[in-house]
Amino acid sequence: MFNMNLNFESEKHLLKALDLAFQTNDLPTIKECHDHLARLYESVGNYENAFEHFKAYDALSHQLSAEKENDEIKRIQARFEEESKRNEAEIDKLRNVELKNKTTELKKTLKNLALIGQIGQKLTSSTDMDEIFEILRNSIYALMTVDVFGLALYSAEDEKILYKYFEEKGHPMPLLEIDIHDRMSLASYCVLENEDLFIKSFDDEYQIYLPHYDYVSIGENNDETTHCIVYCRLIAEDGCIGLITLQSYKPYDYTTNDFEIIKALASYVAIAISNAQKKNIILEKAKQLEFLSYNDPLTGVYNRRFFNETVEKFRESNSTNLGLIIGDMNHLKHINDNYGHVIGDHYLIEVASILKKCTDTEHVFRIGGDEFAIIIEKANVKKLERIIDLIRYECDRYRFEYVPLSIALGYDIKISKDTAFSDVFATAESNMYKEKGRYHK
Repeated sequence: MFNMNLNFESEKHLLKALDLAFQTNDLPTIKECHDHLARLYESVGNYENAFEHFKAYDALSHQLSAEKENDEIKRIQARFEEESKRNEAEIDKLRNVELKNKTTELKKTLKNLALIGQIGQKLTSSTDMDEIFEILRNSIYALMTVDVFGLALYSAEDEKILYKYFEEKGHPMPLLEIDIHDRMSLASYCVLENEDLFIKSFDDEYQIYLPHYDYVSIGENNDETTHCIVYCRLIAEDGCIGLITLQSYKPYDYTTNDFEIIKALASYVAIAISNAQKKNIILEKAKQLEFLSYNDPLTGVYNRRFFNETVEKFRESNSTNLGLIIGDMNHLKHINDNYGHVIGDHYLIEVASILKKCTDTEHVFRIGGDEFAIIIEKANVKKLERIIDLIRYECDRYRFEYVPLSIALGYDIKISKDTAFSDVFATAESNMYKEKGRYHK
């Protein structure tokens, strides 16, 4: 009773908070209220309301995420614009001096900065990992020389770095999984030290990062090893979620400006991957709630709500020769009282499995604690009695150490369009209770 009162009070306060939040158009609070209400309804088994609030939470999450993403993109673009202005000012200073190489490099940077904004828009408009990688890959290959290229995801929970995409000279390589504490890995160093790496000449610099290495070979080309190496972390709200690496066989092949370009792209990639991961989590949660709103969570068969909806569809289509079998388990109260609900649940699961196996139809429902229903299309008496005999046979051959597995069964058939399904249900249920009475004599 305490828990019921607590849930009622929680629901009342949350609904009041939701109403106040709507009045002030406080979107984060509205989202939070929907989240708490979804969790509350899910905890008490009210999956229909849980699903509705979760859909509202999901919609607001997308809206707020899009707004946050736009703000982040504007911040990045503002940073690029500021950098562009500084570079333009620098070009003006250098225009009349003999530093043509640097002027050329700065002009190249300005051009690339404009491209980065366009690439960033493409990246953040996608929530598909393969598409994100292709956009990134094609963009980087167009901007600079790449001999080895990889995109890795990092799981802080598993302490693993997984190269989801990895290639050398454009050819896919075996995917790698690296332990975050691997002292022989530049990727691990990058994550653990919270540092992006730009190694111009590996032979000259590797001992700074990997003092225990005598020799490093990256890739499968036995004649070449990479010398100029870039690693950039993908930073999202919860920290590092992955890395980008590009590497060249030639030392000093990348410039500082190239490194800055990759870091800028990494910001967009992090947003895109974070959105993709959030979308997958939300989709999975939505699938779970949708499943629970139509399925019995214990046995996996459909629930009473879906039974009612299915009956209504058949009623609207004026279906005839529609068979209905009603079943009620024997002994369940005795099992629960004497052996516990865990054992009782085991019996229920096994009965549901037998019903699905014997009926060859998806229309199997748990409509009460120990009550099941089966709807059979194109039914006749012979067909229904054969199904019932098969169910009894399967129950009899199943051996439990406590009491026999048994279910009382009754049926009826909707032959005429004018017959109400409620009458068919009542007759099938009455026949089931007659059998149950004979069983317990």
